[in-house]
Amino acid sequence: MNHTANAMRDTQLLLERYFQDLVPISAQATPVLKHSYSELSRITLAGKHIRSRLVHIAAGRVKGSQYDAAVAFGAAVNLLHGAFLVHDDFIDADCTRRGEMSFHNSLGQVAQDVHIGDSLAVLAGDMAIAGAIDLACHELVPVELQAPAVRILVDAMTESIHGELSDVAHRVPQSTHTLNDVRLSNHMKTSAYTFRAPLMLGALAAGRDLSVMVPIANSFGFAFQAADDVTGHQGDIEKQRVTMVTARLNSEGDSDLAAVLKAVAAEARAALEDACDLAQSLELPSDVKEGLMGIAALMDENLHKLGV
Repeated sequence: MNHTANAMRDTQLLLERYFQDLVPISAQATPVLKHSYSELSRITLAGKHIRSRLVHIAAGRVKGSQYDAAVAFGAAVNLLHGAFLVHDDFIDADCTRRGEMSFHNSLGQVAQDVHIGDSLAVLAGDMAIAGAIDLACHELVPVELQAPAVRILVDAMTESIHGELSDVAHRVPQSTHTLNDVRLSNHMKTSAYTFRAPLMLGALAAGRDLSVMVPIANSFGFAFQAADDVTGHQGDIEKQRVTMVTARLNSEGDSDLAAVLKAVAAEARAALEDACDLAQSLELPSDVKEGLMGIAALMDENLHKLGV
């Protein structure tokens, strides 16, 4: 098993222990409450864990306290992602997530009350956000790294929430947003917490310059969200969400769906090329460069699988 795989495993184990310690004794007597913690754990521990992988890619082959810090930071960004998934599914009224029930839908059915399910989703997401900050200050993290780690997370959260606010506001029929406004909201809601925070936290754990990761993260983030807009275009069109695809479709003279998908995919590939050029040009350890290039290759492969 390689270094990143080992680190990912240890991050997952830390999260599992964190969830075990999180559940209060009172939850055992209240089935709906117990199910809330169980569902938050399930949603957070599932998936591909790209954000924690990015932490370990950026950290590289660290050892000792640096390795421990990277493990805790990986758990923090995974939990933050879980929080945003719970909130996003509620905001978007999505009943499923990865082929299973979304948090608010699952809890609404167990409680036999839609409003209770929605309320628990808001609260569970809030708890996971608090947990992400808690993990950034975990005992595994050297004291001198805790405040900078929290600052990175808070900045990413704030920017992501600004982006999500804009994204939701764009759905109002009276909105006069442009395609560039959609690009900006995409960037804010995705780049900050999906790429910038994980890459900066990995660099922080390794004791390297954090700033070099920012432009790489921005390019990766744009590509990631553009590709996601292509992947989910059918549901976005049906639910009238505002994405780069739907914004192009609604603009004057741009109604060919196939052409729009190719145009958005082309923007994603251009951003990936920028990320690769930056990774190659910067003074980074070879294993870090290799990991970043691997992420770019995987994202490009996923675009090809979409047929665009």
